[in-house]
Amino acid sequence: MNLNYFLLSNFYIGILLYRDSPVFLRDTMLFKNGKNWLALIFIFSIALHFFFLTDVANRVDEREVFIWGETPERTFVEPYPPGFNFFVEAIFSFTQSVFWTRFVLMLFSSFAIVFLFLVAKQLFDSRIALWAAAFLAVSPVFAIYASHLRAYGMLLLIFLITTFFLLRILSSSPRRTDQVGLTVFYALGFWFHYYAFLFLVVHAIIVLVKRRKDYLQRFVVSALASLLFFIPLISIVQRQLFIVQSAAEGYFSSPFSTAALLSVSATFLFFFIPLSKSFFLSSPFSTAFVIVFELFLLFLFVLGLKAAWQSKNTTFFLLLFGMLFFLVLGFLLQKIHFWPRYAIPSLSFWMLALAVGVWQQKRFSPRLLGWLVLIGFLVTNILVWMLIQSSQFGLVYY
Repeated sequence: MNLNYFLLSNFYIGILLYRDSPVFLRDTMLFKNGKNWLALIFIFSIALHFFFLTDVANRVDEREVFIWGETPERTFVEPYPPGFNFFVEAIFSFTQSVFWTRFVLMLFSSFAIVFLFLVAKQLFDSRIALWAAAFLAVSPVFAIYASHLRAYGMLLLIFLITTFFLLRILSSSPRRTDQVGLTVFYALGFWFHYYAFLFLVVHAIIVLVKRRKDYLQRFVVSALASLLFFIPLISIVQRQLFIVQSAAEGYFSSPFSTAALLSVSATFLFFFIPLSKSFFLSSPFSTAFVIVFELFLLFLFVLGLKAAWQSKNTTFFLLLFGMLFFLVLGFLLQKIHFWPRYAIPSLSFWMLALAVGVWQQKRFSPRLLGWLVLIGFLVTNILVWMLIQSSQFGLVYY
């Protein structure tokens, strides 16, 4: 509860300072000195996420990752590529503390904030990019998965890095280092999680939509070169496919069942507030806040989609919905099981949609709406943190 009061009191002070500061000073601080603000957002995100670090592996999948790090011989018989396990083993060579392992993962994942700013700046402008970075920094979903003992936080980072290099090679003056960077991080993504192949598929569609031969040539070179790094994994994949197929008998329920469809539709709400349906029966006051805030975010989200549609920003829409589309398609074809967390790499572009909605609407003050989003996310972080500290994981999506 002390953390609760600490965060609320500090942000109340922040609101007063913001309200009482001259308009010209706020504008100067926020937009003309964006790099300093981005650094401040990055540092604040790390400080906020620090409170979500625990010294225990909370769920079964997290405990298994910790076991894999201690027993490398199991690395190759689980249905994931070994890259993330190698990364965890490297951390274990210095410390086998769950807390510090989470801390290192959180530090790496937090660089997604910087790359979201860089990507959003290319898609829109610096003002929207800075607010999108701020929204991601305080997103409760990101707070949970940045230090999660799975590859989700790293996948989010890799998706943004590859997208950054993709947009660079699709520019009028690409550098050779951009193509090398795209190749290296595609390959790294393949070694961290098989869903990284969806990054390549979504990016391929973006390139094809551009209808430029030179763009296509640059992309194909990087894609083919990155696939060469996947060759050592082929024998591992064959073993894993056999194990997964043997263990998956009867695992898939009907994808068109009510529960399955609710799981897919809940993704839209989960990306904003990671609280399960059980939470809404636990506290009337908290439930009322969450419902109102969720509707507010959905309103801004729709405004963002409308503005992006009017500007014909096809690349943004493909990045926003592309990976989720293929995940849902695989689920409907009963090829993969679906959980909202599988689409975490798309989270950053949902935060970007919120930022677009905040700044493209004309009826309200964009700064006021932006600060309301930030404060709402922070209050939600407090709710999630309290639930995690009280070991009520059933009320939080993991």
